[in-house]
Order: sequence, then C-alpha cells, then structure tokens
Amino acid sequence: MSALELDLETVLASTARVIADLEQAHTDLSQHAARVEAELAVKVEELDRAHARLAAVLSALPTGVLVRDAEGNLETANQAACQVFGLDAAACEDAANAQLDPTSACSTVEVRRADGSPRQVVVRCAPVHDAEGELIGSVQTLDDQTDLAAAERRLQQQSKLASLGTLAGGIAHEVRNPLNAIRGFGSLMASELEDDERLGRWASHIVSGADEVEEIVAATMRLARSGEVAAEETSALELAREATELAASTRPEGQRALWTLEVEGSDHACSGERIELRQALRNLVVNAMDVQPEGGRVLVTVTCDAAGTCFQVEDAGPGVSAEIVDRIREPFFTTRAEGTGLGLALVHSIADLHGGELDLDAAPSSLGGACFRLRIPSRA
Repeated sequence: MSALELDLETVLASTARVIADLEQAHTDLSQHAARVEAELAVKVEELDRAHARLAAVLSALPTGVLVRDAEGNLETANQAACQVFGLDAAACEDAANAQLDPTSACSTVEVRRADGSPRQVVVRCAPVHDAEGELIGSVQTLDDQTDLAAAERRLQQQSKLASLGTLAGGIAHEVRNPLNAIRGFGSLMASELEDDERLGRWASHIVSGADEVEEIVAATMRLARSGEVAAEETSALELAREATELAASTRPEGQRALWTLEVEGSDHACSGERIELRQALRNLVVNAMDVQPEGGRVLVTVTCDAAGTCFQVEDAGPGVSAEIVDRIREPFFTTRAEGTGLGLALVHSIADLHGGELDLDAAPSSLGGACFRLRIPSRA
C-alpha cells in the first residue's frame, strides 16, 4: 500500500470519528434540549397554575383592586372593583381613570356608578418595585364604605331613639298627671261656658292644646319603641285605603275636598303590625297634604315583589331640597312652624322595627313633588 493510500485511509478514519462524535454530540444535545423543553413545559404549567390561582384570589377578594403600570395605565381590575362602578371589566377602565387619582396614597372619594347612584369609597394606593428597586407599577384598593356608613347612621339613629325613649318615659310620667288635670278642668270650663262664645272658645283651645301635648308625648314614646313586631297578614291595598281615609279625617270636613287622595296598585298580603303600618302610611299621607296647605293631589301606589311590599306616596308639593334630605328622619326636625318633626321620624322608626326602610327619591315625583317609599319585607 502506497503512502498516499495510507494517508487517505487515515483521513477517512479521522473523518469517521469526527462524524461519530458529531452524531453523539447531536444526540446528547437533542436529549438535553428535550429535557430542557420538558422542564420548561413543567415550569410554564406551574406558572399558568400560579397565575390562575392569583387571578382567582384577585377575583374573590371582597375589596376592589386596580393594578396599574408605571405610567398609571390600568392593567387589571378585579370583580369587586367593577362592582364599585357597576360596570363590566371592559368599561371599568374608563370609569376608574375618570374618577380616581392614580397617585393618591389614601383618600375617601364619592364614586358614581353606572346608574348614577353615589358610593362612598376609601381608595388606597401602593407603589410596586422590582428586585432592583425600579418602579414598575402600582396597586390601588377600593373599599366601598357606603353600606357601613349607612349602618353607622342607623346605629346613631337608634342610639338617639334609645335616649329619647328614656327621656320620653320620664316626661310622660311627670307630664301626664297635670296634663290630665288641665284637660279635665278645661272640658268642665268649656261645658260651663257654652253660653259665652269668647270664653268657651278659649276653654276649647285649652282642651285641644292639652290633647296636642298628649299626642306629642305618645308619639315620642312610640318613636323610641324597640323589640319584635307581632306580625300578621293583612291586605296591603286595604291598609293603604284605611290610612288615606284616616289622613283625610284630620282635616275639617268642609276642607277635605281641597285634596285629591288616590290609592292604586295590586292587592296582596302584607306582613306586619297592622296598626303600626297604618299609622306610618297615615303620617306619610298627612305629610303630603301638609306640604300642600291650599290643597293638591296625593297618590299612594302599592306594589309587591319577591323582597316584600312597597308603599309609594307622591305629592304635588314643593319637594324636598337636597340640603335637608339627610335630616328629614331626625326627631323634632321640621321645616314648618306648626309641625312637631315627629311624623317622618315615626315612619322611619316603624319601618326599621319591621326590618324595612323609608326612602326618599332624589328626583321629583310624577306629580312634581316629593316621593316617599315605605318598604316592608315579606316577613317582618
């Protein structure tokens, strides 16, 4: 064999070894790539599960959460945040950007929902930094305090009524005995002075004044009542008609025609204390008549749904100004010189006793005046 042939054979052998090494390296690299790909798939799956868990936790949080990038643009809004605005996730971004300051550390703001209703929300903001300390975004939390604020107002109201009840009990004990004496002697004077028109009229005023004071004391004690109600089933429409007739009877017979009192709606069973509910409705109708001293129209509408019964009382009076809306349920608050300020407060107390509520529409009624709604649940 020649030298050339030996060199060629050596080259071929070397080439074969190189090819074998390359094939082995390729095999090893393919196996390594397969292992890396499998490990990467596991990591991606774990990351997807972690992301899904985080998204589920974020969605389940009762507190609203808004996640923003470094420029303040909204990236994520959880379900509670969308509920604050009354919008879906797609529309929540515009509302959040329009109504919230993305840089405010902590503030209480009034947020308007999609239906226009206001919500009192505590907004807190915290910056988010990466491992190197660079700002990469922020997280805002929205804590809707509207229901809590309403509960606090109800608690304050109940506290006031409890104090008022204690005071009323003492007043009733001390006042009623001399008051009965005044009424009794006033009645005797009125009967003895029937022939004297002037003195007889004064004596009658004494009796009517004593009756009015007695009614104020009795109303104050009813206002502070608490405990369980003796619920009974009664016709809601019949209850509204009786209350309207009682309200009309508070006016002199010759003046009753000045007011048009209408009752309409569906008839169904209403659960509650009949006398108390009738008193509450009577007060609402009387109040609607009082704000129309020269006469006018009052419409009582009875409706029912799964939640319970709603008695709606509308008038054609001047309405209620926004400045006093929050005060109309307070005992002894009145805008009329001849009013006692106990009518609406008593209605509110009766509604609360039944687990219901007294609402006032912000907008004018269909008659142009105020619109009160007395809501009583299905089971008081």
